[in-house]
Amino acid sequence: MLRETIETGKAVSLRDLPEEVDPHDTRDFITAMHNIASVKADALCNKINLKKSKMLLDLAGGPGTYAMALARANPNICAVVFDLEHVVKLTREFIISANMEDRVATQAGNCLEDNFGEDAYDAILVSNLLHSYNPSNNTMILKKCLDALKDGGQVIIHEFVLDETKTSPQFAALFSLNMLIGTQEGASYAESEYKTWLENTGFKHISRVDLESNSTLIIGKK
Repeated sequence: MLRETIETGKAVSLRDLPEEVDPHDTRDFITAMHNIASVKADALCNKINLKKSKMLLDLAGGPGTYAMALARANPNICAVVFDLEHVVKLTREFIISANMEDRVATQAGNCLEDNFGEDAYDAILVSNLLHSYNPSNNTMILKKCLDALKDGGQVIIHEFVLDETKTSPQFAALFSLNMLIGTQEGASYAESEYKTWLENTGFKHISRVDLESNSTLIIGKK
C-alpha cells in the first residue's frame, strides 16, 4: 500500500473496512487527540486574537481541548464543539471532567451534510480537519463557515502546511503521505491552496501565523 501510494501519488482505496465504528477505537483516538492538542493548546491560544469575540465554534473539535483552552484564555467567550454524534458523547465527558459545562457546549452533526448556523459565531476554529478532504469539499466546508460567521468574524484554519513545491516541510509532506494511505481523499495542502479556497468563498484579509509545533494558522475574515 505504501509503495503504491508513493509510486502513483494518489490515495489508495481503503478496502474491507467495518461499517460500524468501534467505540473502543473511537475513545482511543479521541483521547490521543486530546493528549496531542493539550501540548499545543497554549501556543494556539497565544496566537489567536479573540478579545472581541463572544461565540466560538470548534468545528470537528473532537475532545474539545482547543475550545476549552480558548475559553479559559478568553473569559469573554463561550464555545460550541461540533462533531459526529458518537464523538460528542465523549466530548461531553472531557468537558465535564474539566468543569467547563457553563462555557463549552456540544452540537452533533456532519460537516459535509449539515450547516453550522447562520450569523451565529464571531470565530470558527477549523483544526486538523481539511487535510481529510479534497479541495471541493474543503471549499464547501469553508462556505458553511462563512455563512455561520457574523460580519467581521474570522475563520482560523490550523493545519500542517506545505510549501509551494508540495515536498516540504518534511513533517507536512510525511503527513500528506499518511493521509493518502489512511483516507479516501485526504492530503496536506499548500498555503496558496488554502488562500484560494478562502478567497473563492468570500473571505478577506487572509494571513498566516506559524506555530512552533510544525503547524500553521491560516486566518480569514468575513
